[in-house]
Amino acid sequence: MAVRPQRNKRNEIVSYLADFMHSGKRYRKYFDNEKDAAQWEHDSRGRLKYGLDVLGIKGSTSNQPNENMTVREMFDLVLEMHWKGLPNWDNAFSHSKMFENAFGHQTKIKHITASMINEFVGECRHSGNAPATIRLKLASLSTAFTYCVDNDYLAVKPKFPKSKFLRVKNERLIFFSKEEEIEILNYLEEQGEDYFTDFFTWQVDTGCRPIESRHIQPHHIRQDDQLGYVVDLFHTKNGDQRTVPLTRRALVAYKNNANREYLWKYWTKERIRAIWDKVREHMGRSSDKNFVFYLTRHTCASRIIQATGSIPLVKQMLGHKSLEQSMRYAKLAPHNLRQALCALEQVLESPDKKVTNLSEYADKSGEDQKGDKTA
Repeated sequence: MAVRPQRNKRNEIVSYLADFMHSGKRYRKYFDNEKDAAQWEHDSRGRLKYGLDVLGIKGSTSNQPNENMTVREMFDLVLEMHWKGLPNWDNAFSHSKMFENAFGHQTKIKHITASMINEFVGECRHSGNAPATIRLKLASLSTAFTYCVDNDYLAVKPKFPKSKFLRVKNERLIFFSKEEEIEILNYLEEQGEDYFTDFFTWQVDTGCRPIESRHIQPHHIRQDDQLGYVVDLFHTKNGDQRTVPLTRRALVAYKNNANREYLWKYWTKERIRAIWDKVREHMGRSSDKNFVFYLTRHTCASRIIQATGSIPLVKQMLGHKSLEQSMRYAKLAPHNLRQALCALEQVLESPDKKVTNLSEYADKSGEDQKGDKTA
Protein backbone atom coordinates (compact mmCIF):
# COMPACT_ATOMS: atom_id res chain seq x y z
CA MET A 1 0.00 0.00 0.00
CA ALA A 2 3.04 2.25 0.49
CA VAL A 3 2.61 5.97 1.37
CA ARG A 4 -0.73 7.72 0.88
CA PRO A 5 -1.70 11.36 1.46
CA GLN A 6 -4.50 11.84 4.00
CA ARG A 7 -7.03 14.57 3.20
CA ASN A 8 -9.70 16.39 5.21
CA LYS A 9 -13.18 17.33 3.98
CA ARG A 10 -11.75 20.36 2.20
CA ASN A 11 -9.50 18.01 0.18
CA GLU A 12 -6.41 19.46 1.84
CA ILE A 13 -3.50 17.13 2.63
CA VAL A 14 -3.13 17.04 6.42
CA SER A 15 -0.63 14.17 6.75
CA TYR A 16 0.84 11.08 5.09
CA LEU A 17 0.17 7.48 6.03
CA ALA A 18 2.84 4.83 5.66
CA ASP A 19 0.87 1.59 5.37
CA PHE A 20 2.21 -1.84 4.40
CA MET A 21 1.75 -5.57 5.02
CA HIS A 22 4.36 -8.03 6.29
CA SER A 23 3.72 -11.70 7.05
CA GLY A 24 -0.05 -11.17 7.27
CA LYS A 25 0.25 -8.19 9.62
CA ARG A 26 -0.47 -4.60 8.74
CA TYR A 27 1.81 -1.74 9.82
CA ARG A 28 0.85 1.93 9.63
CA LYS A 29 2.01 5.28 10.93
CA TYR A 30 1.15 8.92 10.19
CA PHE A 31 3.74 11.59 9.27
CA ASP A 32 3.76 15.30 8.51
CA ASN A 33 5.56 14.83 5.21
CA GLU A 34 5.89 12.18 2.52
CA LYS A 35 9.66 11.88 2.81
CA ASP A 36 9.57 10.85 6.49
CA ALA A 37 6.76 8.40 5.80
CA ALA A 38 8.67 6.74 2.98
CA GLN A 39 11.84 6.56 5.08
CA TRP A 40 9.96 4.97 8.00
CA GLU A 41 8.45 2.35 5.71
CA HIS A 42 11.85 1.53 4.21
CA ASP A 43 13.49 1.24 7.63
CA SER A 44 10.62 -0.78 9.06
CA ARG A 45 10.69 -3.31 6.24
CA GLY A 46 14.40 -3.73 6.84
CA ARG A 47 13.97 -4.29 10.58
CA LEU A 48 11.20 -6.82 10.00
CA LYS A 49 13.34 -8.67 7.47
CA TYR A 50 15.90 -9.34 10.19
CA GLY A 51 13.34 -10.15 12.88
CA LEU A 52 13.55 -6.82 14.69
CA ASP A 53 10.60 -4.98 16.25
CA VAL A 54 9.05 -1.91 14.66
CA LEU A 55 8.32 0.82 17.20
CA GLY A 56 5.60 3.47 17.18
CA ILE A 57 3.10 1.81 14.87
CA LYS A 58 -0.56 1.09 14.47
CA GLY A 59 -0.51 -2.55 13.44
CA SER A 60 -3.35 -4.95 12.73
CA THR A 61 -3.89 -8.32 11.10
CA SER A 62 -5.35 -8.35 7.63
CA ASN A 63 -8.67 -9.85 8.72
CA GLN A 64 -9.33 -8.33 12.12
CA PRO A 65 -9.62 -4.64 13.10
CA ASN A 66 -7.24 -3.31 15.72
CA GLU A 67 -9.59 -2.61 18.62
CA ASN A 68 -7.00 -1.82 21.29
CA MET A 69 -7.22 1.93 20.70
CA THR A 70 -8.10 4.05 23.73
CA VAL A 71 -10.51 6.97 23.87
CA ARG A 72 -7.65 9.48 23.95
CA GLU A 73 -5.86 7.79 21.05
CA MET A 74 -9.09 7.81 19.05
CA PHE A 75 -9.64 11.54 19.45
CA ASP A 76 -5.96 12.38 18.88
CA LEU A 77 -6.16 10.50 15.61
CA VAL A 78 -9.48 11.90 14.41
CA LEU A 79 -8.62 15.46 15.40
CA GLU A 80 -5.54 15.16 13.21
CA MET A 81 -6.98 13.21 10.30
CA HIS A 82 -10.56 14.47 10.09
CA TRP A 83 -11.02 17.80 11.86
CA LYS A 84 -7.65 19.44 11.28
CA GLY A 85 -8.12 22.56 9.14
CA LEU A 86 -11.91 22.60 9.59
CA PRO A 87 -13.79 25.42 11.39
CA ASN A 88 -15.28 23.06 13.97
CA TRP A 89 -11.89 21.77 15.17
CA ASP A 90 -12.16 23.82 18.39
CA ASN A 91 -15.56 22.34 19.21
CA ALA A 92 -14.36 18.84 18.43
CA PHE A 93 -11.31 19.28 20.67
CA SER A 94 -13.47 20.56 23.52
CA HIS A 95 -15.88 17.65 23.11
CA SER A 96 -13.01 15.15 23.03
CA LYS A 97 -11.88 16.26 26.49
CA MET A 98 -15.44 15.89 27.78
CA PHE A 99 -15.62 12.31 26.53
CA GLU A 100 -12.18 11.50 27.93
CA ASN A 101 -13.38 12.66 31.35
CA ALA A 102 -16.71 10.86 31.01
CA PHE A 103 -15.43 7.49 29.76
CA GLY A 104 -11.82 7.57 31.00
CA HIS A 105 -9.03 8.42 28.58
CA GLN A 106 -7.45 4.94 28.90
CA THR A 107 -10.71 3.10 28.23
CA LYS A 108 -10.64 0.96 25.11
CA ILE A 109 -13.07 2.26 22.50
CA LYS A 110 -14.40 -1.27 21.99
CA HIS A 111 -15.66 -1.15 25.60
CA ILE A 112 -17.81 1.98 25.10
CA THR A 113 -21.45 0.90 25.38
CA ALA A 114 -24.83 2.46 24.69
CA SER A 115 -25.48 2.69 28.43
CA MET A 116 -22.28 4.71 28.90
CA ILE A 117 -23.37 7.12 26.19
CA ASN A 118 -26.83 7.37 27.75
CA GLU A 119 -25.23 8.14 31.09
CA PHE A 120 -23.23 10.93 29.43
CA VAL A 121 -26.46 12.37 27.98
CA GLY A 122 -28.01 12.28 31.45
CA GLU A 123 -25.08 14.20 32.90
CA CYS A 124 -25.40 16.80 30.14
CA ARG A 125 -29.10 17.25 30.88
CA HIS A 126 -28.37 17.56 34.60
CA SER A 127 -25.84 20.29 33.77
CA GLY A 128 -28.53 22.22 31.89
CA ASN A 129 -27.40 21.51 28.34
CA ALA A 130 -30.03 22.14 25.68
CA PRO A 131 -30.98 19.28 23.34
CA ALA A 132 -29.19 20.97 20.44
CA THR A 133 -25.98 21.22 22.49
CA ILE A 134 -26.13 17.54 23.45
CA ARG A 135 -26.78 16.53 19.85
CA LEU A 136 -23.69 18.49 18.80
CA LYS A 137 -21.54 16.64 21.33
CA LEU A 138 -22.92 13.27 20.28
CA ALA A 139 -22.26 14.16 16.64
CA SER A 140 -18.56 14.61 17.46
CA LEU A 141 -18.47 11.23 19.18
CA SER A 142 -20.30 9.56 16.30
CA THR A 143 -17.87 11.07 13.79
CA ALA A 144 -14.91 9.73 15.76
CA PHE A 145 -16.38 6.23 15.95
CA THR A 146 -17.25 6.25 12.25
CA TYR A 147 -13.69 7.18 11.35
CA CYS A 148 -12.36 4.32 13.48
CA VAL A 149 -14.72 1.80 11.89
CA ASP A 150 -13.80 2.99 8.39
CA ASN A 151 -10.09 2.66 9.17
CA ASP A 152 -10.13 -0.73 10.91
CA TYR A 153 -9.66 0.50 14.47
CA LEU A 154 -13.14 -0.68 15.50
CA ALA A 155 -15.48 -3.37 14.22
CA VAL A 156 -18.86 -1.81 15.03
CA LYS A 157 -20.03 1.54 16.35
CA PRO A 158 -21.92 1.46 19.66
CA LYS A 159 -25.61 2.32 19.56
CA PHE A 160 -26.51 5.93 20.22
CA PRO A 161 -29.55 7.04 22.26
CA LYS A 162 -32.79 7.96 20.52
CA SER A 163 -34.40 9.84 23.37
CA LYS A 164 -37.45 12.01 22.73
CA PHE A 165 -35.59 14.70 24.63
CA LEU A 166 -32.99 14.79 21.84
CA ARG A 167 -35.61 14.88 19.10
CA VAL A 168 -37.38 18.03 20.21
CA LYS A 169 -38.98 19.50 17.10
CA ASN A 170 -40.58 22.57 18.62
CA GLU A 171 -37.57 24.25 20.09
CA ARG A 172 -38.28 27.87 20.84
CA LEU A 173 -36.88 30.15 18.14
CA ILE A 174 -35.28 33.22 19.62
CA PHE A 175 -34.06 36.19 17.62
CA PHE A 176 -33.61 39.91 18.06
CA SER A 177 -36.60 42.11 17.43
CA LYS A 178 -35.93 45.33 15.54
CA GLU A 179 -36.44 47.25 18.79
CA GLU A 180 -33.91 45.08 20.63
CA GLU A 181 -31.39 45.49 17.84
CA ILE A 182 -31.73 49.28 17.95
CA GLU A 183 -31.29 49.31 21.71
CA ILE A 184 -28.18 47.12 21.46
CA LEU A 185 -26.67 49.34 18.78
CA ASN A 186 -27.43 52.49 20.79
CA TYR A 187 -25.75 50.98 23.85
CA LEU A 188 -22.64 49.95 21.88
CA GLU A 189 -22.42 53.45 20.42
CA GLU A 190 -22.64 54.98 23.90
CA GLN A 191 -19.83 52.70 25.06
CA GLY A 192 -17.63 53.63 22.11
CA GLU A 193 -17.51 50.03 20.86
CA ASP A 194 -17.34 50.96 17.18
CA TYR A 195 -15.45 47.85 16.07
CA PHE A 196 -17.87 45.51 17.84
CA THR A 197 -20.79 47.49 16.41
CA ASP A 198 -19.50 46.79 12.90
CA PHE A 199 -19.02 43.12 13.77
CA PHE A 200 -22.52 42.87 15.27
CA THR A 201 -24.22 44.42 12.22
CA TRP A 202 -22.12 42.24 9.88
CA GLN A 203 -23.25 39.11 11.72
CA VAL A 204 -26.93 40.09 11.69
CA ASP A 205 -26.93 40.98 7.99
CA THR A 206 -24.84 38.05 6.69
CA GLY A 207 -25.87 35.24 9.06
CA CYS A 208 -22.27 34.02 9.15
CA ARG A 209 -21.08 31.83 11.97
CA PRO A 210 -18.55 33.77 14.07
CA ILE A 211 -15.80 31.31 13.20
CA GLU A 212 -16.53 31.79 9.48
CA SER A 213 -16.30 35.56 9.85
CA ARG A 214 -12.96 35.32 11.66
CA HIS A 215 -11.37 33.86 8.51
CA ILE A 216 -12.61 36.57 6.14
CA GLN A 217 -9.96 38.75 4.50
CA PRO A 218 -10.66 41.97 2.58
CA HIS A 219 -9.98 40.36 -0.81
CA HIS A 220 -12.82 37.88 -0.14
CA ILE A 221 -15.26 40.73 -0.80
CA ARG A 222 -15.93 41.38 -4.46
CA GLN A 223 -18.51 42.92 -6.77
CA ASP A 224 -20.89 40.55 -8.54
CA ASP A 225 -22.72 41.50 -11.74
CA GLN A 226 -26.07 40.30 -10.40
CA LEU A 227 -25.85 40.65 -6.62
CA GLY A 228 -23.64 43.69 -6.14
CA TYR A 229 -21.10 43.30 -3.36
CA VAL A 230 -20.71 39.77 -1.98
CA VAL A 231 -18.38 37.90 0.35
CA ASP A 232 -16.96 34.51 -0.62
CA LEU A 233 -16.69 32.21 2.40
CA PHE A 234 -13.96 29.60 2.01
CA HIS A 235 -13.64 28.52 5.65
CA THR A 236 -17.07 27.09 6.46
CA LYS A 237 -18.39 24.55 8.93
CA ASN A 238 -19.14 21.87 6.36
CA GLY A 239 -16.18 22.71 4.13
CA ASP A 240 -18.37 23.88 1.23
CA GLN A 241 -17.64 27.33 -0.15
CA ARG A 242 -20.61 29.70 -0.29
CA THR A 243 -21.24 33.27 -1.38
CA VAL A 244 -23.30 35.72 0.68
CA PRO A 245 -24.62 39.04 -0.70
CA LEU A 246 -23.90 42.13 1.38
CA THR A 247 -26.47 44.66 2.54
CA ARG A 248 -25.53 48.33 2.48
CA ARG A 249 -24.98 48.16 6.23
CA ALA A 250 -22.70 45.10 5.94
CA LEU A 251 -20.77 46.86 3.19
CA VAL A 252 -20.20 49.86 5.46
CA ALA A 253 -18.95 47.52 8.22
CA TYR A 254 -16.51 46.01 5.73
CA LYS A 255 -15.25 49.38 4.49
CA ASN A 256 -14.71 50.57 8.07
CA ASN A 257 -12.28 47.69 8.59
CA ALA A 258 -10.89 47.02 5.12
CA ASN A 259 -7.40 47.94 6.32
CA ARG A 260 -7.20 44.85 8.54
CA GLU A 261 -5.55 41.63 7.37
CA TYR A 262 -8.59 39.72 8.63
CA LEU A 263 -11.78 41.70 9.08
CA TRP A 264 -13.04 40.03 12.25
CA LYS A 265 -10.26 37.75 13.49
CA TYR A 266 -9.95 39.85 16.66
CA TRP A 267 -13.38 38.71 17.84
CA THR A 268 -12.58 35.44 19.56
CA LYS A 269 -15.14 33.68 21.75
CA GLU A 270 -13.61 35.25 24.85
CA ARG A 271 -13.64 38.79 23.47
CA ILE A 272 -17.20 38.44 22.22
CA ARG A 273 -18.29 37.15 25.62
CA ALA A 274 -16.58 40.02 27.45
CA ILE A 275 -18.64 42.63 25.61
CA TRP A 276 -21.79 40.56 25.27
CA ASP A 277 -22.01 40.11 29.04
CA LYS A 278 -22.24 43.89 29.30
CA VAL A 279 -24.91 43.97 26.60
CA ARG A 280 -26.94 41.34 28.45
CA GLU A 281 -26.71 43.29 31.67
CA HIS A 282 -27.82 46.49 29.92
CA MET A 283 -30.76 44.66 28.34
CA GLY A 284 -31.76 43.10 31.66
CA ARG A 285 -31.06 39.61 30.28
CA SER A 286 -28.09 38.56 32.41
CA SER A 287 -29.94 35.50 33.70
CA ASP A 288 -31.33 34.56 30.28
CA LYS A 289 -29.01 31.82 29.00
CA ASN A 290 -30.73 31.97 25.60
CA PHE A 291 -29.81 35.60 24.99
CA VAL A 292 -26.49 34.85 23.29
CA PHE A 293 -24.47 36.55 20.57
CA TYR A 294 -25.22 33.65 18.20
CA LEU A 295 -28.75 35.03 17.93
CA THR A 296 -27.36 37.28 15.22
CA ARG A 297 -27.43 34.25 12.92
CA HIS A 298 -30.97 33.28 13.95
CA THR A 299 -32.05 36.87 13.43
CA CYS A 300 -30.72 36.86 9.88
CA ALA A 301 -32.54 33.61 9.10
CA SER A 302 -35.79 34.79 10.68
CA ARG A 303 -35.82 37.99 8.63
CA ILE A 304 -35.17 36.11 5.39
CA ILE A 305 -37.98 33.64 6.04
CA GLN A 306 -40.44 36.30 7.18
CA ALA A 307 -39.74 38.39 4.09
CA THR A 308 -39.59 35.62 1.47
CA GLY A 309 -41.02 32.44 2.96
CA SER A 310 -38.23 30.53 1.17
CA ILE A 311 -36.69 27.67 3.13
CA PRO A 312 -34.15 26.86 0.37
CA LEU A 313 -33.01 30.49 0.44
CA VAL A 314 -32.33 30.25 4.17
CA LYS A 315 -30.36 27.05 3.56
CA GLN A 316 -28.29 28.70 0.84
CA MET A 317 -27.65 31.91 2.76
CA LEU A 318 -26.74 30.32 6.09
CA GLY A 319 -24.92 27.29 4.68
CA HIS A 320 -27.06 24.63 6.33
CA LYS A 321 -26.08 21.10 5.42
CA SER A 322 -29.68 19.95 4.98
CA LEU A 323 -33.14 21.43 4.51
CA GLU A 324 -34.12 19.88 7.83
CA GLN A 325 -31.87 22.39 9.61
CA SER A 326 -33.56 25.27 7.79
CA MET A 327 -37.08 23.93 8.34
CA ARG A 328 -37.07 25.05 11.99
CA TYR A 329 -37.65 28.58 10.69
CA ALA A 330 -40.75 27.60 8.71
CA LYS A 331 -43.05 28.48 11.59
CA LEU A 332 -41.96 32.10 11.21
CA ALA A 333 -43.58 32.33 7.78
CA PRO A 334 -47.37 32.08 8.35
CA HIS A 335 -47.97 33.95 5.10
CA ASN A 336 -46.83 30.78 3.34
CA LEU A 337 -50.03 29.12 4.52
CA ARG A 338 -51.97 32.14 3.31
CA GLN A 339 -50.38 31.74 -0.13
CA ALA A 340 -51.37 28.06 -0.12
CA LEU A 341 -54.94 28.99 0.81
CA CYS A 342 -55.13 31.56 -1.99
CA ALA A 343 -53.85 29.00 -4.49
CA LEU A 344 -56.52 26.51 -3.47
CA GLU A 345 -59.25 29.18 -3.52
CA GLN A 346 -58.31 30.07 -7.10
CA VAL A 347 -59.01 26.49 -8.11
CA LEU A 348 -62.35 26.56 -6.31
CA GLU A 349 -63.32 29.70 -8.18
CA SER A 350 -62.78 27.98 -11.52
CA PRO A 351 -65.77 28.34 -13.93
CA ASP A 352 -65.50 24.63 -14.62
CA LYS A 353 -68.26 23.23 -12.41
CA LYS A 354 -66.81 19.76 -12.84
CA VAL A 355 -64.03 20.89 -10.53
CA THR A 356 -66.38 22.05 -7.80
CA ASN A 357 -69.56 23.96 -7.19
CA LEU A 358 -69.01 26.72 -4.66
CA SER A 359 -72.71 26.85 -3.84
CA GLU A 360 -72.35 23.48 -2.17
CA TYR A 361 -69.89 25.01 0.27
CA ALA A 362 -71.81 28.19 1.15
CA ASP A 363 -71.70 29.14 4.81
CA LYS A 364 -75.19 28.30 6.08
CA SER A 365 -74.44 28.70 9.74
CA GLY A 366 -76.43 31.95 9.85
CA GLU A 367 -79.53 30.27 8.41
CA ASP A 368 -79.29 27.49 10.96
CA GLN A 369 -79.18 30.00 13.77
CA LYS A 370 -82.29 31.77 12.43
CA GLY A 371 -84.22 28.53 12.51
CA ASP A 372 -83.21 27.75 16.06
CA LYS A 373 -85.85 29.71 17.94
CA THR A 374 -86.47 29.19 21.59
CA ALA A 375 -90.01 28.68 22.84
